[in-house]
Amino acid sequence: MFTGISKLADKRVYSRTIKRDGIDWRVYTFRNNNNLALYLDGRDPTGSSFSACTQLQLISYADASFVHTKGDLSVPKMFTDKISRSGSKQFISFTDLYDEKKGFVKDDSILVAAVIKAYPGQ
Repeated sequence: MFTGISKLADKRVYSRTIKRDGIDWRVYTFRNNNNLALYLDGRDPTGSSFSACTQLQLISYADASFVHTKGDLSVPKMFTDKISRSGSKQFISFTDLYDEKKGFVKDDSILVAAVIKAYPGQ
């Protein structure tokens, strides 16, 4: 969950870090003009490269089955010490984000999920 969405600026706001398959993962967001940018950052603490399939999801408060997604769980992406993120600068427009019928924003917060298939050591 990210709070204070109406106050987002071009500075990144990070989630807490979660360890999965030996990889440190965190989601971050920021405002990119009239869009919400949303990224998943993955780092191997040993500095090793790895591949992963990722998908970011914005979940509706009004209907949890209504999800806005970006990412492809069938196409692995390489994560290295130089390139450690996957996501989009234009994940969703603020017009769509604040559309009351879609229900993505409640009490100035959003629900975000990350689906990860990591392949450490590859």
